[in-house]
Amino acid sequence: VDRARRSTTAGEPLAWLHWRHGELHLHQGLVDPAVDAFDRSLEALPDFPLALNGLASIAAASGDADRATDLFERSLAVAPSVDAHLGLAELLEAAGYAAEAERHVDSAISLVTPKEPDDAKRLDRDLAALWNELEIHADAAVRLAETDLARRPDVFGHDVLAHALYRAGRFEEARAASDAALATGMQEPDFLLHSALIWHALGDTDRAEDDLAAARAIDPTFDGELS
Repeated sequence: VDRARRSTTAGEPLAWLHWRHGELHLHQGLVDPAVDAFDRSLEALPDFPLALNGLASIAAASGDADRATDLFERSLAVAPSVDAHLGLAELLEAAGYAAEAERHVDSAISLVTPKEPDDAKRLDRDLAALWNELEIHADAAVRLAETDLARRPDVFGHDVLAHALYRAGRFEEARAASDAALATGMQEPDFLLHSALIWHALGDTDRAEDDLAAARAIDPTFDGELS
C-alpha cells in the first residue's frame, strides 16, 4: 500500500490493495483497522464492491442490519457477487423474508455455475465450496471437489474436498484431505473449523476443541461451532 501511494497507482489497483489490507486485519479479528482500510479503499475507488462487502459484513456482525443491507445492495448495483447475495440472503432470512432470501441464494449459485465447459476449470471449486456452505448436494460437491483438486492441487482444494467428504459422511477420507489442507501450517480458521468438525464426527472431542481454539487464536471474532 505504501509503495502504491508513492507511485502513480490509483483507482482499482490501489482500492484492491486497501481492501486486501482490510481483509488481513479482519482475519485477525481487528475490526477497527479493517474498517479504516475498507474506507480508504472506497476513497481510492468509490463503490468498490469488495470494500462495500467488507463493510457490510462488519455491519451485519455488529447487528446493524439496515447499514449492512444498504452496503450489500450498493455492491450488487455495481457488480454481482456471491458474498453480497449470500449476505443479503442471511439478512432477509433473519427479517422473515424467506422467499426473497431464497432468490438471492439462487443468484449466488448461478454466479458460480459453469455455463460453458471451459468455465468448470475456474468455477468447480467455488461451486463445491458454496454447496458446502449451503449444506446441499453433498455427493455432487465431492465429485466437483475431486475434479478440481486433480486440476489444481493446493491447500484450498484439499479443504473444499475435506468439507465435502465430511458432509457426505466419509469421515476417514475427510480426515486425510483435511490433514493435507493443514500440512503447510497455513493460518486459516475455516481449515481448522472443518478439521474440528471431522475430529468431532470421528469421536475425538479433545482434538476438535483444540482445533476450534486454534481458529479463535488466529481470529478472536471467529464464530465457528461444532454441530
